[in-house]
Amino acid sequence: MTFNGAHLPQPTTLTFNGTASEWIASNLQLTPDQLQAEALDATEDRVLLLCTRQWGKSTIAAAKALHHALTTKNAFIIFAIACKHHWKIVKATADDCPRISVKFLARERVSMGQTVFSREYLCEFVAGHQQLVSQEDADAIFDTDF
Repeated sequence: MTFNGAHLPQPTTLTFNGTASEWIASNLQLTPDQLQAEALDATEDRVLLLCTRQWGKSTIAAAKALHHALTTKNAFIIFAIACKHHWKIVKATADDCPRISVKFLARERVSMGQTVFSREYLCEFVAGHQQLVSQEDADAIFDTDF
């Protein structure tokens, strides 16, 4: 079995007593940064990633799911979006991501404007001129009693 070009042991042969982030670094040749490791090693049933573009959300979610599937008997994995009640929240802005250069961010800020930049890279959910529904109205339609 392979993932991201790395050979993975078969589930019947996998033994690993470390954290998920250590397993991923060891088996997938991916070295998570501090916030990625926090998300990978979270023990909560649900983890919400509120992160900038290019942070690695898809990679981290897939790697965490793979680790869980290979280390948990009869693992069941589902990706879903729901309310933030009882979730582990990991927030990573572009400033928190060592893979995004200051120079790149400066160019992006100029090219897209402050409002879009704040939304895309600073994890700020600000209203834009094209927003049809207010944040207050959008929040009101969600039932938070799961």
